[in-house]
Amino acid sequence: MTYFDSRTAFLITGMLYILMPLVVWVALRREQNSVVKLWCSGGELFGLSLLLISLRGTVPDWMGFELSSLFMHLGNVQRIQALRTQLGKPLSKPTFVALTLTFWLVYVACLWTIPHGPYHFTWTMLAVSFQSLWVYRLAQQISEKESIESAKWLGYAYLPLAIFLTLRAIQVVTGQASPGPLINEYTTLLIALMGIVAAVLGNTSFLAVFVERASRQRIQMTVDSSAKLSQCSR
Repeated sequence: MTYFDSRTAFLITGMLYILMPLVVWVALRREQNSVVKLWCSGGELFGLSLLLISLRGTVPDWMGFELSSLFMHLGNVQRIQALRTQLGKPLSKPTFVALTLTFWLVYVACLWTIPHGPYHFTWTMLAVSFQSLWVYRLAQQISEKESIESAKWLGYAYLPLAIFLTLRAIQVVTGQASPGPLINEYTTLLIALMGIVAAVLGNTSFLAVFVERASRQRIQMTVDSSAKLSQCSR
């Protein structure tokens, strides 16, 4: 697939993951609650991880591998924490730290044990797939709890990514594909495309959740005011 360069795809996706949370941050600057802070900072960390992956070979190995992996898992866990906080069920600090370190330390152990093996790559694919499914499930719970349609789309943004990451891991395990994020194969292209979808649709849907909630509150305030005026006129 000579027309597709995975390094460029990771660079573009990483830049989008950095840009979109900034847009959300500016748009919701009046909110500035812990949910917004966690979501946006998590997106920034995930974007940085993709940029470091795209720069492998030009930056020190510890930045392209260990540091990028830490940013990736920490960023994802922060976004999970944001949605759990929105549901009123935030992870405790020890659980948050333990979860992040587990994802990262397993990766590091696989990388240091067999540096050129497929295990650290496969673990990343499965871990990020699990994290994406978690985001999907939490978003659906928010939609069900608050009847917010935008939350459904937030979840849908991450579901295809989880599917293709799992597919890629299966292909590597079964020997159908080579390990590594910078391999120019069609599943890498699909993952990159789904990453772009998640970056754009996920962040716009997150923003839309707050817009939809604020709109509903204004409507309710108008209804309550009308009811009070009606009572006073009697």
